[in-house]
Amino acid sequence: MSDNQSFMDFAMAQRSMGAGMLSQLVNLFILISVLAVVFSKTKQGLHDNIAGTYVVSIE
Repeated sequence: MSDNQSFMDFAMAQRSMGAGMLSQLVNLFILISVLAVVFSKTKQGLHDNIAGTYVVSIE
């Protein structure tokens, strides 16, 4: 069996187990996090908003 075929078998097994859906959910969370930074006045990420933290710059 070639390496390419074994990789394809592995990829198909992951898809059948729902790994594709998990990957899509992770990508959606990352997109929402990036959009939260872009559109927030304080430039906080989603995780910062949830935790109630801020970034403090020391110059």
